[in-house]
Amino acid sequence: MKFLIALVALSIMTFNIEAKEYQVLMKNVTSDGIKMGFEPDFLKINKGDTVKFIPVDKGHSVESYKGGVPKGVKDWKAGVNKEIIVKFDIEGVHMVKCVPHFGMGMIGAIQVGTPSNLGEIKKIKIGPKVTGLRWEKILAQIK
Repeated sequence: MKFLIALVALSIMTFNIEAKEYQVLMKNVTSDGIKMGFEPDFLKINKGDTVKFIPVDKGHSVESYKGGVPKGVKDWKAGVNKEIIVKFDIEGVHMVKCVPHFGMGMIGAIQVGTPSNLGEIKKIKIGPKVTGLRWEKILAQIK
């Protein structure tokens, strides 16, 4: 009988766990006054969650940062002015960028579960200067 109760409890808990969808806005000016930025520029989510990237202002794109994702993640991208929903199934830090505004600092990160690839991520040299400074602030949030 105890086994049956435990099995029913486990199945109820399993059905209550749902993947969440988050939104990241691509903006000319964020609510914090940052020019050309993702809002938020850092998210911590769970494995299986999705992120919807929304170009609020025209001229923005989003894509995975080559070499800035965990092993096994395939590169992805959305064209300029295109919305995209990305499901994150592999734990680690996933870097993202806006190609047209990367030089102005438009970079972000999605932490999925534990940041298993943080050591590799920290070795990536980010330039130009404004982008590198913004990246340092994002890195400081990853735990």
